[in-house]
Amino acid sequence: MSSDRPAELVELLEQAQLGWALRCSDATPRSEAERLLARVDEAAQAYEERFGARVDLLAACRAKPEEMRAFLQTLTAGVSAPFLAMVAGIVLRDARVAAVRFELVARASVSLSVELEEGGERRLFESNDLWDAQVLRHFGLMKAGNKPVIDGYYASRALS
Repeated sequence: MSSDRPAELVELLEQAQLGWALRCSDATPRSEAERLLARVDEAAQAYEERFGARVDLLAACRAKPEEMRAFLQTLTAGVSAPFLAMVAGIVLRDARVAAVRFELVARASVSLSVELEEGGERRLFESNDLWDAQVLRHFGLMKAGNKPVIDGYYASRALS
């Protein structure tokens, strides 16, 4: 692992074609990377609390760059640490989405809950923050035997 974590995250974001996220504010790319790293660390803490295991999310991004590109996209979208931990659980542990509930009342309220299942254990992730609903766009939606299934968490296609 690099001792210069901000530079490492900059490199990972550039490789994932997300370098633009470091340049869309008045902050320098390095200071924006430091801000994002704080969120990565919060997500790692939330992951440990929810899944009972430690995770180095930057190492996971290096080891599984294609799979973790969806995590990096979610990170740059402003999703909260608990929902970033949920994404890491899906991508790294192959946890399955058992249920999703989303309700939005325009100009009034939002409610999102996602229930994951892994090895017979269920974990519930809840939020009233609209930005956490960004996770919905990455779910693999399909039907199996004419029944709805959410299978996987996928990166959006890179723009050329």
